[in-house]
Amino acid sequence: SGKTCQGRALARSLGFKFLDLDEELVKVFGCSIGAYVNKNSWEMFRKEEVKILGESVNMKEATVISCGGGIIETPAGRTILSKLPHVLHLHR
Repeated sequence: SGKTCQGRALARSLGFKFLDLDEELVKVFGCSIGAYVNKNSWEMFRKEEVKILGESVNMKEATVISCGGGIIETPAGRTILSKLPHVLHLHR
């Protein structure tokens, strides 16, 4: 849908840091998201995703965060997003 490409462009134009949540999760897991899900479960992936999002929104530096589309599948993910001052929903 262009989340990463558009997010990077937005961050650059605003002078903000950019964070792709999926890329961050791959670093944390040490493997692809697909491999993590196959080894664990979608439920475990969503829990980790929400945890990293929660940590990311508390950064002191102004940041554009690109989230996977599934972040809204959990109440915890929706709660975090609902408390942010600016959320852009990119729909393909």
